[in-house]
Amino acid sequence: MMVFREILILSVVILFVQGDKPMFKSLEEKLTKLDLEDVNGIKWANSGELSNALTTSGKSFRDTAMESILNRIFDKYIVQDKLTEILHFTDPLHLQEGFEIDEESKLMDINFIAKNIVISGLSSIKVDYLRVVRHYGLNDLKVMLTLTSDIVITGMYRLNGTALAGLLPVRGNGDFKIAIDNCRMSTVVLAASTKNMKLVMQELEIGIGFDEQAFDFENLMGGGVMGKTANTLMSTM
Repeated sequence: MMVFREILILSVVILFVQGDKPMFKSLEEKLTKLDLEDVNGIKWANSGELSNALTTSGKSFRDTAMESILNRIFDKYIVQDKLTEILHFTDPLHLQEGFEIDEESKLMDINFIAKNIVISGLSSIKVDYLRVVRHYGLNDLKVMLTLTSDIVITGMYRLNGTALAGLLPVRGNGDFKIAIDNCRMSTVVLAASTKNMKLVMQELEIGIGFDEQAFDFENLMGGGVMGKTANTLMSTM
């Protein structure tokens, strides 16, 4: 159940990030199609390429002035004006496409289909952690950022298969709800200025974490005691 739970949450997150709405396509183009020498002197690079671009003394310091500026920017454009308005999507967010999971291993063989997915809570995103570090010489910038919100995912599902190496039939269909408490999206932004004054930025990676989650899948394992037990296991493991 633990593996299935993680696959489900990850699939919904991936679907959200790579959705078919125009805002997602424009963001993806900005992050992946800047090939990059010719766009305002910016180049996206991996960590090795970025290290080669650094020309620092090795000594670093926390830039509290920059932290204050960035905090004000985030407070203005994320908290007060709402991130949803800036990126032109609504909260709750209705995903136009569902998804299907086929998971086959020694322990399980399942097929899971979800549709009519709605994600709520994106307008409540706030800055949980912000730290800015620079090296003497001011040729680089490291921003560690964590955004948090309580997220609720609802929709309809259909599940068929087996678990415990075929010993336990797994089935269910109906409405589902996943409540994620303190969902955290963390990233580190690294940038450096080269000797020829070009800006090199490390490719972004986003980590997802959360404190607690509650699963409620209608008719899971046929409902009744088995269904309640399965939902409890997925929520607590």
